[in-house]
Amino acid sequence: MILDLNMPVLNGRETLAIMKSEEVTECIPVVAFTTSTSQQDEAYCRKFGVRMITKPLSMADIREASTSILGMIGIMI
Repeated sequence: MILDLNMPVLNGRETLAIMKSEEVTECIPVVAFTTSTSQQDEAYCRKFGVRMITKPLSMADIREASTSILGMIGIMI
């Protein structure tokens, strides 16, 4: 699952905490793909074994980040 930390209503931190506390969803692989550059957010993600990737600004960097995320789940392009 690709999760944005800065979602309205139920933010990504709350979503992540709920997912990792429920037996049925705790094993779903998650990557946080967010505009946040906060070290606190990164530490929060690490606490749950989730890698945080800050959304890049350029299209080339977005492609590279997307390729990296897909590689994490075993999809090579």
